[in-house]
Amino acid sequence: MKDLQNEISTSRQNYNQLKAKNDRTTEALQIAGSKAANARAEADASNARAESLSGQLNDLQSVIEETKRGMEVVRSEHDEGQCVFVFVYVVLL
Repeated sequence: MKDLQNEISTSRQNYNQLKAKNDRTTEALQIAGSKAANARAEADASNARAESLSGQLNDLQSVIEETKRGMEVVRSEHDEGQCVFVFVYVVLL
């Protein structure tokens, strides 16, 4: 009978230890799941910001290219205007 009581006591201790380990493991998995969800949300937000910035950069590059083209037209017209002005000036002299 004593052996049976010792066996029951040992089994209870083992059960309590396993239950405590299981509880800690469950809590750790819940924390890890929460952290993973937060990390995923941050990654999604970072991707959205990167896409937005990429679009803004593309828009800025387009503006720069259009400005360059516009400046070439203005420069060309300005140079042509000076040639006409020089021609008129020389003819009038």
